[in-house]
Amino acid sequence: MVGMSAPAFDTLKAAKQLGAAGFDDAQAEAVIATVAGSAGQDVGVLKADVETLKVDVQALKVDVQALKLQVAEKFEALYKHLWFMGAGVVAANAAVVTVLITLLT
Repeated sequence: MVGMSAPAFDTLKAAKQLGAAGFDDAQAEAVIATVAGSAGQDVGVLKADVETLKVDVQALKVDVQALKLQVAEKFEALYKHLWFMGAGVVAANAAVVTVLITLLT
C-alpha cells in the first residue's frame, strides 16, 4: 500500500452532521479537531507498523533460507547413508550367493 493515502476527512460535512444532531459550534469544532488529529496519528502508527512488518518479513526470509540449507544438507547426508546401506546389502547378497555356490558345488 505504499503511496496510498487515507481519504480526506470532510470537516465541513462532519460539522453539518454534528450540528444537525444538536451539537453547538464549539462542540462540533472540538469533536472535528479530535477526530482529524487522531486520524493523522493513526496513519503514522500504521506506517510504523508497516515498517516493522517489513523488517520482520525480511528476518523470516533469512530464517527460511537458513532452514532450506539445513534441509538440503540433511537430505544429502541421508542420500549418502542410503547409498552405503544399499551397497552393503548388495555386498551381503553377493557373499551369500558365493557361499551357497561353494557349498552346492
